[in-house]
Amino acid sequence: MNQIYTISYNLYTPNESGEEEFVESTTTENPLIFCSGIGMLLPKFEENLSKFDDAFDFVLAKEDAYGVYNAELLKDAPRNLFETNGTLDEKIFFVGNIVPLMDAEGRRFNAKVAKIGDDQITFDLNHPLAGKDLHFKGSIIDVHEASDAEYKAFTQPHSCGGCGGSCGGCGEGGDCGSDCGCGGCN
Repeated sequence: MNQIYTISYNLYTPNESGEEEFVESTTTENPLIFCSGIGMLLPKFEENLSKFDDAFDFVLAKEDAYGVYNAELLKDAPRNLFETNGTLDEKIFFVGNIVPLMDAEGRRFNAKVAKIGDDQITFDLNHPLAGKDLHFKGSIIDVHEASDAEYKAFTQPHSCGGCGGSCGGCGEGGDCGSDCGCGGCN
């Protein structure tokens, strides 16, 4: 039983002093729309959300969110791999910035610059919210059973290759044909 949720929310996490800090939000004008049960979102998020009819307020423990912070996911790479003519672009490579990288198989992923040394750059491959409890407050704008067309739009890849069908804005079967907002359509 897949359902289409339209929600608005505010997300908070605890900072170093234990006080809640705002992370992100969606609004009623720009809501999050997703299909439940297909792995788009954290399973415990969907499980908690299903317990509410309209307003919701719940916390996901870090173990049920993006896991505990793993120091083994700090990886060093030779600095010269990222230099051009012996110079590192400081507009891109600075501590705290998220940069796109590629593994040996050509798969793209994002990493946070953790440290820049004379010979090495240390990248943090943890999810940015790893090690943090997530506090969601928001409201369910709409929830309904997914039609066949909606289910296909969320589960079949787009012809543009943009979002894998997850934006929900394309025509039936994930065939873009127009700009659906995923960033990969024409």
